[in-house]
Amino acid sequence: MDGPSSCSPLSGGFSSGQPGTIDGWSHEFNKPGVYHYVCSPHCGSGMRGSITVSSSTDEPDHIIIALPTSFTPGVKRVNLGDVVKWTGLESGFHNIIQSAEYGACEARLCPGYA
Repeated sequence: MDGPSSCSPLSGGFSSGQPGTIDGWSHEFNKPGVYHYVCSPHCGSGMRGSITVSSSTDEPDHIIIALPTSFTPGVKRVNLGDVVKWTGLESGFHNIIQSAEYGACEARLCPGYA
């Protein structure tokens, strides 16, 4: 089921804001850890991803492309202090919000999605 939802980011989590057609959005990761995220309008279609932040990786670029109902790559490793840029958001009604867990589209986390 696609369409607007009342899914909201984790308290203190990152968010690109309300769903819409935006040209791109970036976030700098300053703490090591695993960060899960979803596109709230396409949460029920499986549009989600995960970023692991560590002290060193060999991946030179940090671009994630939004497709109609998914992100590619869905899982990304980055260095502490690196910036990740999401592109392709203008291709649909998208946003990026940090979620509690990978695939967190259950009704308890994103009311309006069953």
